[in-house]
Amino acid sequence: MFLLAGQSNYLRADSLGFWKVGDDRHWIPRFHFQRTAVDKPRIRLAIFGVVHGDEAVGLHAILALLRHLEENPDLGEGYELFLYPVCNPGGFLAGTRMSPG
Repeated sequence: MFLLAGQSNYLRADSLGFWKVGDDRHWIPRFHFQRTAVDKPRIRLAIFGVVHGDEAVGLHAILALLRHLEENPDLGEGYELFLYPVCNPGGFLAGTRMSPG
């Protein structure tokens, strides 16, 4: 998805930063969708996935939404979207509901 964002006219990707737990480095990816760069009023919306590390369906739904918006950018007209596909990276990697340690 980061590769798609790098080639997109509508989608940008970055991170909210990182932290370490022991030797593991964790970060929260963020995607930003905006159909045009024109400054105008929009509905701003944030969508969060994998809050519970053992529930990956939100990740898959967000990635499918991003692909669909990239293919059909007019669907996002009037919106500015902030998408966070993995909000609990430690729990996701461990396959557990809660963050480790």
